[in-house]
Amino acid sequence: MGTDNRAVARPQRPQEIVRIRVRRRHRTWMYAMVLATIGWGAWWLSLFARRFFPGLFPGFAMTYWVACVPAAAGLLLAIFTIRARKIWILLAAVPICSNLSLLALPWVLDRDVLGPQDTSLPTSPGPTQTDAPD
Repeated sequence: MGTDNRAVARPQRPQEIVRIRVRRRHRTWMYAMVLATIGWGAWWLSLFARRFFPGLFPGFAMTYWVACVPAAAGLLLAIFTIRARKIWILLAAVPICSNLSLLALPWVLDRDVLGPQDTSLPTSPGPTQTDAPD
């Protein structure tokens, strides 16, 4: 009698613990999304500072350059993530579009938005002088 006993049921798969390995492409996709989040965070913090703390507002040119660096790196990582499978092309489209939109944001925004903030305008809608009854 050897180590192979045919009377004992053998499982089809090994009983050892299978270690989950995060693949390199998934890590690259995550890094691309983290860089896009950093870039968008810079824009939203800048808009928040412009609205509530005008003295701390760095300006849109500075915001663009702060957001441009992680967006460019994230775009390269997102392009590197593309594999031959159809699902990876779809998954890679998310960080590609997010990082491309960061890079294209100054061309998309209206000049009125990028111009200096006019503090003389009311911040909330209210009745105007033309709405008063005669």
